[in-house]
Amino acid sequence: ELALDNGVLLGGGREVPLCEIELELKSGDPEAMGIYMQLLAGVYGLVPEKKSKFRRAMDLAEGV
Repeated sequence: ELALDNGVLLGGGREVPLCEIELELKSGDPEAMGIYMQLLAGVYGLVPEKKSKFRRAMDLAEGV
């Protein structure tokens, strides 16, 4: 499943823009998904985000 998230993250009275592509493997081959992710990253200049949206909003709230 591929979803586009576009909006803002809020926390601690602050906000930062959010625009990301999220991939979720519902079924199938994890290795094929990894290859697809690398292809998308190469074609569109995408970089993986290691922190969840929740964690990034909590960091805002905590002033990190």
